[in-house]
Amino acid sequence: MLGFSQITIFQKFKPSCPISINPNELTVSYKNQILSTTVSLNGDIMKNTMDVLEESAISIVINLPKINNGDTIKLNVDKFINCRENTLKISDINLIVVSRK
Repeated sequence: MLGFSQITIFQKFKPSCPISINPNELTVSYKNQILSTTVSLNGDIMKNTMDVLEESAISIVINLPKINNGDTIKLNVDKFINCRENTLKISDINLIVVSRK
């Protein structure tokens, strides 16, 4: 068992078209259990939808129970990010836990 209580995903990006990010639409699950998340844009915690027009940095903190090496955490971002009012057509993004010693 790994004793993680949080995983952080950090990404810098520069949109080629205006996008909107809705932190309430990000779905993260582990073994069919929905996990709580905190989404920050440029260091500020997001509570509502925000439009992004310029280079930015997003971080997603996932709060989770103890997990096993090789387990999968699923992120569904379809309604989380919209480009020109179109939802993305991305299936789940799978994060696989790897223990480093």
